[in-house]
Amino acid sequence: QSGDDRKYTVNFVKKEAPSSKLKVLNVHEGELEPDFTKDGYSYYLTVPNEVTSLSLTVGDNVIPEDEEANVEITGNSNFQVGMNPVSIKVTSTKGQVTTYNIYVTRSILASNYLKELYVEGYEINPEFNKSTLYYELDVASGTDKVNLYAVLEDSEATIEIDGVQDITNKEMTLEYGENKAYVSVTSKTGSKRVYTVNVIRAQNSEYYLLTLSTNTGTWNTPFETEIKEYTIDVPNEASTLIFTGTYSKGAYASGLGTIDVKVGANTHTIVITSESGLTNTYTFTINRPGKNDTSLDSITSNRGDLTLEDNIYKISVPDSAASIKFTVTPHDPNAK
Repeated sequence: QSGDDRKYTVNFVKKEAPSSKLKVLNVHEGELEPDFTKDGYSYYLTVPNEVTSLSLTVGDNVIPEDEEANVEITGNSNFQVGMNPVSIKVTSTKGQVTTYNIYVTRSILASNYLKELYVEGYEINPEFNKSTLYYELDVASGTDKVNLYAVLEDSEATIEIDGVQDITNKEMTLEYGENKAYVSVTSKTGSKRVYTVNVIRAQNSEYYLLTLSTNTGTWNTPFETEIKEYTIDVPNEASTLIFTGTYSKGAYASGLGTIDVKVGANTHTIVITSESGLTNTYTFTINRPGKNDTSLDSITSNRGDLTLEDNIYKISVPDSAASIKFTVTPHDPNAK
């Protein structure tokens, strides 16, 4: 009524429609092609044969822009070899729908892995894992054989053990120490993987003479493994003596064979060394007598020549000879 004007300003803010798009889409089984963007709706992914589903969790690696939106994932199970479509349907609170598709290609099985690898009756170390290529096994020194078995993951792969094709088990003959077997698996695409099993047989600690004899001589006692000292009497004509014997398997022997024997007392040792380095010593005293030959090769005199008559030596000397010197040479140089 006074005629004054009053102005009012009203601001209208248009509320954005609820979003039906994703903010985050990650997969753990590989890399999406192309990289994820909220406005990209088709993606491609190739996974190994062993993958039969994707690890997709809403709120973790599948996150909508609007946390109140509904997310539905379908097709994400029991992948077959080849193409498998996975659909992620995002529905806003107003009913708007956006669908993202991941086309997952599951590779054919072309494995060069083993499914099992074991030694019968034993546990290999470490426990078998198809991705682990080296294994060990310790066995006692008395174990001379083990059986190795291998099972393919892919029946269409090829296998060989120590160069022999198409076998899945092998009897391993064991030496003392390391014994390695190589299991080679080749996939049908030509990729090769080699597993190694090293069976370690403990060194033999035995170090004994088992039997022993000589080609001549008289022993003071018959040989026994546990008796370590002996006396052997040999005849004078035995200038050598041959020791023949057997000893613990895997051990090393020194002192067997032919030795020289001098007149008088001789000392000889035979040493047996085990693979683990232990030693056992057998000692022998060998007595060889001198000859019993009392004959002479020659006899001479400083007063004249000797003559033999009826096995009697005679010599004629002048009256002035107060003494006679004889020089004799025995047939046995050791005779006195």
